Amino acid sequence: MATHRGMELGCDEQGHKECCEVYVKKVRAIVFGLLNDEVMSTDTEGSREFISNAQSMLRQMQSPLTKECHFLEWLFGRMKKIVGEPPEKLQRKEMWSQFHKLRSSDDFFQEWKCYLEQIMGISAKSVFFQLITAELFEQLLHDTYCCENAAPEDNDEARLTYEEENAIRYMAGYVVRNLQRKMADEVEMLIETDKKRIQESNSTDWINIIDRGGLIHVTDECYQLFLAIEHATCQELRTQDWRHG
Repeated sequence: MATHRGMELGCDEQGHKECCEVYVKKVRAIVFGLLNDEVMSTDTEGSREFISNAQSMLRQMQSPLTKECHFLEWLFGRMKKIVGEPPEKLQRKEMWSQFHKLRSSDDFFQEWKCYLEQIMGISAKSVFFQLITAELFEQLLHDTYCCENAAPEDNDEARLTYEEENAIRYMAGYVVRNLQRKMADEVEMLIETDKKRIQESNSTDWINIIDRGGLIHVTDECYQLFLAIEHATCQELRTQDWRHG
């Protein structure tokens, strides 16, 4: 493996060790997260093998960092080159195309195999390091682009229109009505019974106009819950949009 790969990433000699420590922490966090994923709780040969290799890898990565630095600098250097361009210059499809080209290359397999077998003392199938690499790449994408988004309340893209606010309140009432048929007592607290409060918000205009006595009017607390779900869903969809071209 080539030496001084840290220079590719903007790490000078003084910051070489610090860069490596950051990479080790990132890899450990990914491996630990995968190890504790509920999918790994299934008792299959594949999951048992993955758990064994992941545990061995975590134990080995507690040792001095110098042995693994060159490989991690190579891996992160290649991935950073892929995601390092501004999004308007590098389209999502091209970004993922470059990543898939990287992880299907001979160099990729050789570097990982050498790292796992010679440094970690692990003999693992390619699915093991492919999964780790995919998680690392998605985390790098998230750190590079998604975290730059403003919070939903400050993001113009996340602000709801008057029509959308009314539609969400109507949808909330529809969901509560369906729940009411199965658990009337539990959802009673979600239903607004104060007629004055029903008229207070602009988001009640639509439901007030079309209500002929059979619609459910939800409380403001319930409505805020559905707004939070809407914002979280939109944020996740924007994240997914970056992940998949």
